[in-house]
Amino acid sequence: MTETVAENTTQGGLKKAPYTWTQTLNDMTLEMKVPKGTPPKNLDVRITAGHLFIGLKGQPPILDADFTDQVNSTESTWELEGRENLTL
Repeated sequence: MTETVAENTTQGGLKKAPYTWTQTLNDMTLEMKVPKGTPPKNLDVRITAGHLFIGLKGQPPILDADFTDQVNSTESTWELEGRENLTL
């Protein structure tokens, strides 16, 4: 299993990860915090075979990236827990 922390925000001079992911040969899980109290209908999550887009409707994307390999988008899901923890 591989765990990676993406670094693209700064807090107190240190890099802070906006998301983490774990992956095996067959599965990938991404976890991300969104603003507390976010209702699911305000999220814009798009998973295609070669691309992942995560954002809040009407705002710039939080994550907008290509996959390095194809994924099965028909088996890909996402869930918002506690209106702040997004898991794909």
